[in-house]
Amino acid sequence: LDLQLIDRYIDAFEKSVGLYTSHMWKGENASSGKLGVSTSNSRKDFEHLLCPSTVEKVNHLTLKLKESWSAHQSNNAKRENCELVACSVAYAKTSLCVFDSSCSETMLSQTFSILGCVILRASSDDVMDSVLQKYNSSSMEDLYLLASTLKLMSCSMLQAIQVLRNWNSHGSEAEGDVRACKEYKAMMDVVQRFEQFSAHLPGQSFLWDKMESHTNRHVKSKWMVMHFSGLLSVSYALKLDYLIKGSIFGMVVSLYLFILEGGDLEALWDSVCLSENPSSSAPS
Repeated sequence: LDLQLIDRYIDAFEKSVGLYTSHMWKGENASSGKLGVSTSNSRKDFEHLLCPSTVEKVNHLTLKLKESWSAHQSNNAKRENCELVACSVAYAKTSLCVFDSSCSETMLSQTFSILGCVILRASSDDVMDSVLQKYNSSSMEDLYLLASTLKLMSCSMLQAIQVLRNWNSHGSEAEGDVRACKEYKAMMDVVQRFEQFSAHLPGQSFLWDKMESHTNRHVKSKWMVMHFSGLLSVSYALKLDYLIKGSIFGMVVSLYLFILEGGDLEALWDSVCLSENPSSSAPS
């Protein structure tokens, strides 16, 4: 176990979760527990951390993005839901490459089936207007910052999981279960922060009901899965493809964490996929 590397990964994960949380919560959202994007002066909060040359590059890129933003939004609005779902399923399947070689074909198949169920439910979720309004009133910079923070959060957690999985595979019996090490516990303490986000959308409620049948499993990590499920529902309602992909990748990494915790996804797959129509649980 490379303690120096994993400490850095967990530190990056913790800081990105803090950044993500502060960006997602604002005023009334904090009391209602609803998803939303901060529309405060996010840019000013981070500019002082950057070199002047970097700020100049960001300004140039922002201008270019603004020029294409309206056209991008207009094109997205015309996309059919079935097209977004098809692209999402393809992206989910490709994203499974982050799993290590010790994951069996059964694990990969179960992960893909779970993702398929979540994608289909999220794409048809009834997202409240009050939630959508928060996102629609957000600036381009705020939405891109949200997506970037989401990617940093998912990637840093993925790197930590990969180190812990490697330790679990090659560690000696004397070293014990990876779940007993302080690095694992530190990561899970950060994961538990997602409990502060409520699960009020239909797709989230469905997942909650299914996971409640296994109360002793994934006590902390289930909140992360439910949060990404809700963000995915909102992303479909807004037809923001980059947030859809970010939410799916977050789900992929969260399910990888489930495997690290319990060794497989059998219980979750039984609960989620076998309750669905067989044809909808494994989209192709």
